[in-house]
Order: sequence, then structure tokens, then C-alpha cells
Amino acid sequence: MALGGLSLDRVNFTVEDRDRAQGLYYVRYVDPKQAVDDRGFFSKIFTKANDGKTAKKYRVALKGSGTGTTVTVLNDAGQPENTDISKRILSLLDEQLH
Repeated sequence: MALGGLSLDRVNFTVEDRDRAQGLYYVRYVDPKQAVDDRGFFSKIFTKANDGKTAKKYRVALKGSGTGTTVTVLNDAGQPENTDISKRILSLLDEQLH
């Protein structure tokens, strides 16, 4: 299982915890495509920007399969995440590993 905390850190993940025995990484991910600043005009002038990005919690599950490793993105409740974000997360991880 070549995936490690370093690979996750490189692609906007914050590793909060890991369970090596189960092959789970508990991460927070900020999706740069969902950055929306919906503050009003005066709020933008007089308040500190939080950059409109919020981190969501995910679990990255690793499971050895023969000579390879299967990587699955789960939501915070442990259910498979079948969204564009999960596809983006897998794509980012794939780029780091090749």
C-alpha cells in the first residue's frame, strides 16, 4: 500500500487520523471548485475573508488486492462517496502516485 500521509498532504488534504490496521485515513478536503464568497459588499470590506472554502470530512480506504491496492473514498459516515468530489479526490491521488 504505497499511499501515505505525504501523498494526501500534497493534494489539499489534512490527515486527521489513521487506522493502519483497517487501511483508513480520516481526512479533511477543501474542494477548490466550491469556493464561493457570498458575503455582502460591506462584509467583504469590514470582515476577514474565510476564502469561502469549507473542508469536508472523508475517509480514504485502502484495501490490498493481489499485487495492487484498491482506493475508495467514503463519506464521514463510512458510506461510499459517489460524487464528482470523490472522483476528483481519486484522480488527485492517482496523479501523486504515478
